[in-house]
Amino acid sequence: MPADFRVRLFAAPACVGWGRLRDVSSSGTFIETRLVLASPSALWITLGPEGLGQVARAFVVRQASDGLGVEWYDDDAAFIAHLVSRPRRLPSPREIPHGHRDR
Repeated sequence: MPADFRVRLFAAPACVGWGRLRDVSSSGTFIETRLVLASPSALWITLGPEGLGQVARAFVVRQASDGLGVEWYDDDAAFIAHLVSRPRRLPSPREIPHGHRDR
């Protein structure tokens, strides 16, 4: 589904960047970003204003000139399904499935 969420990105050991989620699905998303990461780098994606909010984990499956293709980790499936069901706004803390707040 088309989306436009500003996100903060973190990849170990100390790589931080910003991006925008596009085309979110239950299996992954494309992130417009200048961050360059090799496949299969682990990535923590923080949703919400100024990078403060819910965290989803993913791994890089491809690098493109305008961003990253990523797939979600399976244990974040409930949170991602919720995000996909409401693609134009971020969920409030009350709407987030238990266990996915402030990871």
